[in-house]
Amino acid sequence: MDGKKMLVIQQLSTFLIAAIMVFGGPYRWILFILYFIAISWASLLLARKRSAKPDEVLAGKVLYEEKNIREVVIRDEKLIEEMRVQGRVLTLTFATLIIAIIVFWIAGYFHTSFVEVVRTTISNNIYFAEFLYWVAVLEIIGIINLVLRKVLMPKQQLPIMPNRYVVTDKGIVVPGIMGLALKFPLKGYNVKLDERRGFVEIEGKGLRLRLYTSKPRRLYDIITRFSYEGGSSQSKSSRK
Repeated sequence: MDGKKMLVIQQLSTFLIAAIMVFGGPYRWILFILYFIAISWASLLLARKRSAKPDEVLAGKVLYEEKNIREVVIRDEKLIEEMRVQGRVLTLTFATLIIAIIVFWIAGYFHTSFVEVVRTTISNNIYFAEFLYWVAVLEIIGIINLVLRKVLMPKQQLPIMPNRYVVTDKGIVVPGIMGLALKFPLKGYNVKLDERRGFVEIEGKGLRLRLYTSKPRRLYDIITRFSYEGGSSQSKSSRK
């Protein structure tokens, strides 16, 4: 998703949450929590909709299957640094929550004054004044979160590293709760091989999937062979 669409969605979310806080009455915090649950659920459904159906992919002929990547992973020295980055992401998530609580708490001291100023200088409508108050609070939290992301978030998306996956002549399936599946040919995805670190990585459409394996070249050849049949994926090989 490009930056402009993301900005529009964030602003619409801000206005919706502000409306909940103004018109939700005694149930506003319950509605606030339900809103985020609904957004999380919708994101999960959207991800599944974009993904192929696992059953359809598994119906094909099994070409490669990895059930335990532990021995390969522990030999990847660079993974430690990437896990540190992941730790920063978790820190950011926790920090954002703490900052939001602090901002809500501090803003409460200025609530009455802010509303009075808006009603005096812009509009006497109490609901409009309350709405602007919550928009201002949410925008402050959003700006702080944006700054933290610029500082702490990695430039490259963190990869999904499944412990188990199956490759058939129809695509790739990662069993589990998400039920992630990619169907051949891999349109719009880049396929990269890193033999030294022991993985094949597939990246595109907001996904970065890293498949560790004891036979990276074989897995790479299988994936690119079926991907190229559609003439849609790009591949890179690395021995660094």
